[in-house]
This record gives sequence, structure tokens and C-alpha cells, in this order.
Amino acid sequence: MIIKTFIEPPIDNNNYLLIDEQSKEAALVDCSAVDSKINDALSEAGAELKYILLTHGHFDHILFVDEWRALGAKVCIHERDAEFLGDPAKSLYLQFFARDTRHLPPDILLHDGDKLTLGAEKITVMSTPGHTGGSVCYLFGNSMLSGDTLFFGSFGRTDLYGSSDDEMKRSLKKLSAIQRNYTVYPGHGGTTTLDREKKYGHLHE
Repeated sequence: MIIKTFIEPPIDNNNYLLIDEQSKEAALVDCSAVDSKINDALSEAGAELKYILLTHGHFDHILFVDEWRALGAKVCIHERDAEFLGDPAKSLYLQFFARDTRHLPPDILLHDGDKLTLGAEKITVMSTPGHTGGSVCYLFGNSMLSGDTLFFGSFGRTDLYGSSDDEMKRSLKKLSAIQRNYTVYPGHGGTTTLDREKKYGHLHE
């Protein structure tokens, strides 16, 4: 699986393009950018966008969801964050931009343990509430796309709508119990590994 990273200022969101080399199926994980480089990467690989995989429903991760959906991709989000797409208060558009921005409903509601197929690859949905009620990580191979649940040296804030300190603690404990040393691709900042975060205590806060 090819993983390409596209960083979108000013909040420096990471948008990840996943491309299965054999099937030429692709998925975009979060969509704060309509970067032409993403289209170029799809064209160069001869790939078609199958899914928009949202790690959660905050504005900076869903900003251009309808533009990418127009390419025929199915928008996927955990059921607990589905309402964020149509509610600018919950998605924080109103709080940060005073904008009444709304998006169309998702095409696929996700649940813990769901599996999505991208070519021969199975992408597993892991529910990790805390930053939002519907925050998820996507796991495949040795890779984990953690959204705003886990960062390099830190984890997601829990002082926003739908956040929960208790749920975050449980989600971090859930991640700490995983034995595989996944490479972690977070929603902001650089990559890390589960072993690194365990060693320095960030999965035990």
C-alpha cells in the first residue's frame, strides 16, 4: 500500500492518500485540502478514489469532503460523529470561523471493528473516542492512521464538544494494549510508533 502525506496549512492537517498498487483503488484519510498534488498522485498511479475515510468530524478534517465526494468516493465516518457533517456548532466551524458550513450526510456509518476493503487490503476501524465521541483509528498492515487521538509525544485535546477525558483515557489504554509496533500517522505533526509512545508514557496518561 502506498501512503502519501499532504499537509494543509494553517493548522497543518495531515491528509493521507492510500493507494493499493494492484487494484488501483485509493482512499483519502481526512480532507482539509483540495490540493492539486493529490489529484496528480491519483493520476500518476492510475487510481480511482473509493473512500473518504474521516478520523472524526471536526472542521479541519472534513473541510472539502463534498468536493472529494464528487469524484464518486464514499464518505465514511463513525456513527457518533455523523451529525458533525451537518452541524457547524459540533464541527466547530462556528466556534473557530463563525461560519455556518454544512456538508452532506455520510455514505457509510462506521462502527468499531468494521473492515473496509481497498484492493486486497483490509482496513480495520478501531473506535477511539475521547477527542470526539466518534474518533477512530484506521489500521492495516503495520500502519495506523490515528487522527487526533494520538500524536507524536501527545494525544488529542478533550475540552471541545463531544470530548471526554474518561473516554480518552480508555482509548489510550486500548491502544497501549496492542502488541504490534504500528507506524502511527497522526492528524497533525510527524509520524511516530506505538512502541515509542508506550516507552515515553503517552499511552498511559
